[in-house]
Amino acid sequence: CAFGKWVAEYQYRSYINNIRRRKVHVLSPAEEKLLAAAGEVSSTPSNVFNAFENADRCVCCGEIVPEGRQVCPGCETGGDCDG
Repeated sequence: CAFGKWVAEYQYRSYINNIRRRKVHVLSPAEEKLLAAAGEVSSTPSNVFNAFENADRCVCCGEIVPEGRQVCPGCETGGDCDG
């Protein structure tokens, strides 16, 4: 009976869809390599921005430091640091 077949198909449709949705997605080695390279390229602008953004920051507390220094005067003396 066509109705019985439709009911059985409808009853298990969500289970079958979940199995298909959860199927492991595997790419060919060439595609995996390409995808990995694209990830590195797409993160480069962010890495460059962060390097320049944090260049003038104290490595201890994050306060802005004078040019050519890595720590603020407060952290260097171990005293009155606001960070």
